[in-house]
Amino acid sequence: MIPSVAAIKADGLVDALATKRAVFLGEHHDAAADHALQAEVISRLRRRVGARPMAVGLEMVQRRFQPQLDLYTAGRLTEAELRKAVDWDRRWGWPFQTYVPVLKAAKRARVSLLALNADDEDAAPVSAGGLAALAPDARRRYVSDPKASEAFARTVAFKSYVGYTIRPSYAAHVALGILPATDPAACVGNDGACTTTFKNFLARRILWDEALSKACADWCRDHENGLCVAIVGADHVKYGCGAPARLARSLPNGLGDLATVLLNERPADTKGDAVGGVERGAAPFAFDSFAADRSVPRGADGLVGFRNYVLQLRFAPNPELDDWVGNERDRGRGPELVAEASAARQTVAGSAVLPLADFLLFSEA
Repeated sequence: MIPSVAAIKADGLVDALATKRAVFLGEHHDAAADHALQAEVISRLRRRVGARPMAVGLEMVQRRFQPQLDLYTAGRLTEAELRKAVDWDRRWGWPFQTYVPVLKAAKRARVSLLALNADDEDAAPVSAGGLAALAPDARRRYVSDPKASEAFARTVAFKSYVGYTIRPSYAAHVALGILPATDPAACVGNDGACTTTFKNFLARRILWDEALSKACADWCRDHENGLCVAIVGADHVKYGCGAPARLARSLPNGLGDLATVLLNERPADTKGDAVGGVERGAAPFAFDSFAADRSVPRGADGLVGFRNYVLQLRFAPNPELDDWVGNERDRGRGPELVAEASAARQTVAGSAVLPLADFLLFSEA
């Protein structure tokens, strides 16, 4: 029940990641330093795993553009041509140039590049009408097990993750004005200025996480000894209940077959919206994850201090300590809540907490 961190050397990290079937590298989309770390991890892992099959999956590229990624890795498209070919500026929008080191590292390493994300043509209806608006054929493309996905969303662990991680992300998207448009009359609370309801924002996020995980799962299934490195946003990685746990459902050893790595995390990135932010009508969430200053706070010794980081989310009571988890309905249900989360692969057996990540990786000061 007491979270902690311990230092690990670069070679030790690479050795640990190389034993997995999948690795998630959680980034800040606007941070060049994060992309430089990703390129370094790709290069080191390629050297470490030798001839073992390896792929790099990109949240930034939608499924329909897999042929274009194949042309790039085959040397038939330049980076500039790839940018146009995958409709980067319209469908992703974050600065392409900062991702070039990742693309070049993958190409040098001779790994496969995977288009992970759902196509806008399928995701747009979800932003307007929720998952019920997803066409059946699209659901089959992106969701490996609909019943497991529904059970995943019913656990208290997932609801804790949503309240702590997804609500602040929604507030940030509202503040940045980057939500897909929908009927403003459908907004609730003080969301009158929003363009997508929180419910539909969550539905689209679930679709994305299912799509990201299924693309990785399909590749891992086809490459029995392969290693898939997924390049995705930090919110898809932190506290595990985004894409990683969904992928764990498809891996032989569950969570033991994957690792999560967050890049250049700052304390502000781990602070949740305790009162619900814009959705519940409270004061706007003070979100600064996309601030211009991407530096990581360090002490006088140059090391990162973690006392202000939220290293885990507790979602169930520990009977030895208490029998309460935040509402009367769940009083005394600790073992049941833990079992549900474990069955959904959201946490390891017996754990009542969602850890921030397996590893936190920082650029040198």
